Formats: sequence, structure tokens, C-alpha cells
Amino acid sequence: MIDPLQLPVVFKAASTAPDSVVADIVVPLGILVFFGTTYVLLRANLGTKRGYLVMATTFFGFMMLFSLFWGFGGWGTPQAKGPTQLPGQPVGALDPTWRPFAQDSQLAQQPDYQLVQDYPEGFQTFEGASGSETMAAVEEALKAGELEAAPAIRDSLSLDLDEPMALLEQAVDDSSSFFSQDEVSLTIDGEEMTQRWSNAPIQSQWEPTEIGLTTNNAGEVVMAMTFQEVGDNGEVVADGETYTAFAFYDQGAPLMPSFVFFFVALVLFALHGWLLDRDERLERREREQLERQLEEAERVPEPA
Repeated sequence: MIDPLQLPVVFKAASTAPDSVVADIVVPLGILVFFGTTYVLLRANLGTKRGYLVMATTFFGFMMLFSLFWGFGGWGTPQAKGPTQLPGQPVGALDPTWRPFAQDSQLAQQPDYQLVQDYPEGFQTFEGASGSETMAAVEEALKAGELEAAPAIRDSLSLDLDEPMALLEQAVDDSSSFFSQDEVSLTIDGEEMTQRWSNAPIQSQWEPTEIGLTTNNAGEVVMAMTFQEVGDNGEVVADGETYTAFAFYDQGAPLMPSFVFFFVALVLFALHGWLLDRDERLERREREQLERQLEEAERVPEPA
């Protein structure tokens, strides 16, 4: 439930287009207002250089601690809820996700994924008359402790998911929507690949009637899904067309942006802290030297 006091802010944000001038000046204006006013106050009391060093040291020290909360969370705060990408990357580029691929794709030729060429050999398979029955068979094996890939599935759980079945259902949904296109371009390990399906792509009226699970040499969960055509009556067509798709779970690196912010803030905090200490030591040395000069001037006897 939204706090009524926040409604004007929400409505104003929703009415502002991301490519508008107002959206472009929000961050610069915020920096000018918050940092500018703070610096003016510090400069009035400490001077230009000392005011900047105090503000910078405090800010980078705060960002260093804040980035740890971004990464590891806090009391009642989940992990990895800070920045989700590095500069130049799209939003969510480092999030955990399922990466679907076809048996005849370029990815399936790589050593870690060649095991799909021998499917169903090496996979633990589950069958059902419908998608719900198939997932129920997987869940039953999970509860009975008979799911061989269960340890890897639990280790690979997304930061937003806490149930293995929710993770597997997400794989089916992502793969179904992914293979509903005739051609898809994707980037894996920095290499851009284009997949074009040789068989008919999966349509929305198809259901997974067979699920296969295994782990590869890299410890990733690999899932096979055989989708079967559904008739107009809502039931799976016994002799209908089928298509087998595969997907592996990429755990991503959701903590990387937080760690990058932490180390950058740490370096800048240490640098500005050292500069602030150096500036204070120089000022102390000059003050002590001035005091000695005044003392020596008082000791000089005046001529009669």
C-alpha cells in the first residue's frame, strides 16, 4: 500500500517521460542542490580546500558503507538491491537468469553444453499428460529427495526466489516465450550469437510434457523441456508436433556493481582522508612555526 504522502511523487514520476528534459536534469539538479549547499556551508567555515576535503571524505566513506548494504543487505533488506549493471550495460545485465538455447545452436557445440546432443541420456526425465502433471512429477521427486539435480538447483537459486519449483517454472516460462520467435540474438560470455530455429517455434498453446534435468561440468543446472501441441479442446494432442528446448541457469553477478562501488569508494575515501590529514598537518606545522617566530621576536631585547 502506497503512503498517501508519496502519491504526488509517484504520479509526477509516472507523468514524466524518460527521454524528456526534466528527466535529464534530475540528477545534475540533485547534485547541485544537495552537494552544493553542503559545500557552501563547509567552505564558509573551513575554506575552499578544507571544505572540499571534508565533504569528499565524508561522502566516499558513506558510499563505502552504503555499497555494502546494496550487496549484502541489512535488517529486513534483501541482497543485491542496489545498482544492477555497470556503466554501459543495460538494466539487469548481471541478474541471474535462464538462458534458453536450441539443440542445433552454436551454444550447444561448446564443451559445457554438448551433453544436450545425447538427450535424454545423462538427464533425469519426468513425463506427464500436461504441463501441470509434468511439474507435479518434478515436485514429487524433489520432496522425496530423488531429484538428482536438487543440490545444484538450491545453490543456483535466484536472489529473488526461495523455492526450487519457482525457479524451474521460471525456466519453462522463459523458454516458452524465448522460442516463440523465429530468430533471436543473444550475448553469452561477451559473444553475440544469433539463433534461427529449424523446427516450428513454440507457440502459446503448447505445454511441456517432458522435463529433463542435469548439471554440466561448470556446475550449472541444465534443463530440457519437450513442448507438445495442445488442441482446441485444451488437451494435449497425443500425436501432435513436439519441440525440445534447452536452458541453463546463469547465476550472473548481481553483487558485482556493489563491489565495484565499494572498492572505488574505498580508494577515494582513503585518498581524500590522506589529503585531509596532510592538509591538517601542514596547517599545524605552519601554526607552530608562526608561534616560534613570535616567541623569538618577544625575546629580542630592545636597545636602551
